[in-house]
Amino acid sequence: MTWWNNRRMLQYIHRELDSRFKTKHTQSEVTKKVRSKTIIDLALVNYLIGNTQNNSTNAMNTIFRDISTSQIRTFVFAGHDSTSSTMCYAFHLLSKHPTARHQLIAEHDRMSENPNLLNQLPYTLAVIKEALRLYPPASSTRSGELGHFILGSNGVQLPTDGFLVWSNAYAIHRDEKYWPEPDSFLPERWLANEGDRLYPLKGGFRPFEFGPRNCIGQELAMLELKIVLTITAREFDIKSVYDEWDRLHPTKALKTLNGDRAYQILSGSAHPSDGLPCRVTSATH
Repeated sequence: MTWWNNRRMLQYIHRELDSRFKTKHTQSEVTKKVRSKTIIDLALVNYLIGNTQNNSTNAMNTIFRDISTSQIRTFVFAGHDSTSSTMCYAFHLLSKHPTARHQLIAEHDRMSENPNLLNQLPYTLAVIKEALRLYPPASSTRSGELGHFILGSNGVQLPTDGFLVWSNAYAIHRDEKYWPEPDSFLPERWLANEGDRLYPLKGGFRPFEFGPRNCIGQELAMLELKIVLTITAREFDIKSVYDEWDRLHPTKALKTLNGDRAYQILSGSAHPSDGLPCRVTSATH
C-alpha cells in the first residue's frame, strides 16, 4: 500500500509539474508579474527565469523535476499530517479540562462573522500552543560541525562533528527547568505577563523549531487550527474512548506512558497512540 500511494503521488505531482511547465516556458510569460502564489508556480517561475538566457527552457531539467517533486511532497505531508495530530490532541485535552473548554467556547461566542477576528482569539491561541507544547508533532536535526560542541548535563563538552544533533522538542517541553508544572495543561501560561512564574522562556517552545530554520508553514498551521476549533468546538463533544478500544483490542503492549494513554508514537510525525479512538456527539450548552 505504501508503494502504491507513493507511486500515485509521484504521478500526480509529475503531471501537475509538466502541465504548469507547458504554460510557462516562454520568456514573455516568465517576465510577467507572477499572480499565482502556489508552490508549483513559484518554483517553476524561478527556474524559468534562471534558464531563459541559455535557451534551456523547452524541456524541464530532470534534476530540477526530481528536487521539486521531493519538496512538494514534503509540503503536502507537513501541511496536513502534523496539523491533524495537533487537532486531535487539542480536542483530547479540552475534553479532559472542561473549564478550559468553557473558556474557549465563551471566547468563540463573542466572535462575529468578521474573519479578521481570528487574530483576536488569545485564549484559543493559548490552547493550541499548550497542546503543541505537551504534544509536539515533530523535532528536527542539525548537522554537527568540526569545532562545535554542546554541553552535556555533567558539564562535559561533547563534539558534534560527524553526528546529527537532535533537538528533542518533547524533552524540552516537559523539562521543569524551563516549564513550571511541565506535565499540566495550562493555557494560562501563554497569557501570563513577563515576570510571572508561568511566563514562557524564550527559546523553550519549539514545535516549529526556533531561529532562522524554523518551519515556514507555521502561520498556516496556526490559522488552520484556529479555524477548525472555532467552527467545531461549540458544535461537537469529542472524547477519547480508550477504555472501549482496549476491551475490543486486548494486547500486552504498552498501555500508558507516564500515566498518559494518548502517548505519542512516531509514524512519520508523532501521532496519538492507536489513532486516538474517540466518540463525537452533538454538543449541548
